[in-house]
Amino acid sequence: MLHTLTRVMALTALVAGGAAVNAANQRGDTPLDAAVLDEGTTRYIASLLQLELDEEGLSDRKAAIAETLRQSGATAGKKPGLTRTLMEIPLFNHLWFLWFLWWLVLGYAAVSALGSRLPSVGLPAWLVVTPARYLWLVPLTMVPQIWMGEGGTTPLFGPDTSTGPLPVPHVLAYYAVFFGYGALFFGFDDRSRAVGRWWAPLLIAGVVVLPLGLGSMGDAESSLPHRTLSVFLQAAYPWLMTFGLMGLFRRYFPVEGPIMRYLSDSAYWLYLAHLPLIIAAQLLVRDWPVPAVVKFALIVTVTTSFLLASYQVMVRYTWLGRFLNGPRVRPEDTRTPTPATHSERAEMASVEADEMVSSGPFGAQQESIRREDERARGDGHRA
Repeated sequence: MLHTLTRVMALTALVAGGAAVNAANQRGDTPLDAAVLDEGTTRYIASLLQLELDEEGLSDRKAAIAETLRQSGATAGKKPGLTRTLMEIPLFNHLWFLWFLWWLVLGYAAVSALGSRLPSVGLPAWLVVTPARYLWLVPLTMVPQIWMGEGGTTPLFGPDTSTGPLPVPHVLAYYAVFFGYGALFFGFDDRSRAVGRWWAPLLIAGVVVLPLGLGSMGDAESSLPHRTLSVFLQAAYPWLMTFGLMGLFRRYFPVEGPIMRYLSDSAYWLYLAHLPLIIAAQLLVRDWPVPAVVKFALIVTVTTSFLLASYQVMVRYTWLGRFLNGPRVRPEDTRTPTPATHSERAEMASVEADEMVSSGPFGAQQESIRREDERARGDGHRA
């Protein structure tokens, strides 16, 4: 009760001091909309913002604050339209990537169909495979990055998440830049491995840029130069890491191996099936009195091992595996050789004897005699 009264008194003081009770964010949400959010959403937002939340009496406090806001003239914000609703319905959750990939492939097919009717215009190789690519990739990535995190008002590094049936436009545009570069790069012969050649400096630069980008995130009051720098760092980081990791793997894993091939094949299944197991494992170990690092290592090891086993038994050589990765052929069974017959053993012994004679100290002499006999037989046939 005391906590509730304290919050209400603090709100009353803010309103008396001139706080705008109907101030709206870019989505049109007002303080009253935030006050009436359900407890689950409230906990989720608090965890994202890393705020300590006193859950005791949370429901009563929210109801009292909402009522105080209404008495102060607060109203609910404008309800989102159909388009906004379709963007915000959390339909795909962690499978959003597959949904985005469908949209990107559809867009690529449309662009290819349109391009086939127009004069061919291709980018020169130096704009795609040399460091000159950064001159257009980073600025192009900055355009959708500007809109991330509610235009910079939310402390979020990198792209937003879009899990609704209708992709958020700026998020789809962000990933379209990477998808488009991949399609362009695929059309060029990079046998010289120019992309990722300086992989070590690229990775070092990425490690440096990450904390700088995290520290540059501001709020709505940030100056234009500060906001521009933040967007630049956030757009540069994924390209530095992408090309750095490409070069790293080209350097140390240039040839396909059976283990990496197997892990690559299984990755699709692990991506689809991992989330429920991870959640269940987190709930299981949540209250264990052990360090978080130990819990993390244990969860990753156990769930990955289980998923790899399930992939081998239930997926790899089944219809599901064919659907995900195409057909995979089982290794041939090792068969016990059939015992040789008496005549086969005699023939093998004769061959081995001939090989021993030819390789022995008198092998050259025996070979010379054999050839003279063959010539003599040949002369006799001609006569």
